Amino acid sequence: MTDDVWIPHWNYYLELFVDVTLLVNVFFTFATALKTPDGWEGKPRAIALAYFKSFYFYADILSTVPCLITMYRQETFIFAFYYLRVLRLYYIDRVSETITRYIGKLKGITLCGLKSTQSHSFDVFTRLFIILAYLMSILHVLTCLWIWIGNASYRFD
Repeated sequence: MTDDVWIPHWNYYLELFVDVTLLVNVFFTFATALKTPDGWEGKPRAIALAYFKSFYFYADILSTVPCLITMYRQETFIFAFYYLRVLRLYYIDRVSETITRYIGKLKGITLCGLKSTQSHSFDVFTRLFIILAYLMSILHVLTCLWIWIGNASYRFD
């Protein structure tokens, strides 16, 4: 790590870990079967084509690769790449689908005092959990924006 990196020392390694993890996720996506109306598609070529045609591929690449290439340098034109990371918010949909799917599989299990046989209560719990995940993500983005505005105001003083 060099002196021209703009983020704190401890956060630099955290950011780097997240970026590398998401880059590894890009490679794992090429090995993940696709769910189609006819069943599961496991051919690598079909998986790759579907991933290349989706928004997910471009969001993954644009939100991860520029920061890994620039390594969080302070130059203004490079610094702007950091804000492409907001594209990672699309993961909320993937996470909410996964949560809904796994909670739906909990048949006959008691979770937080709710039995899965009480479907209405269980659906309310699932929706509440997903809404909280959205809320946390939105608050995170707003907090980052607030910090950015505060840092920008110091530059003009």
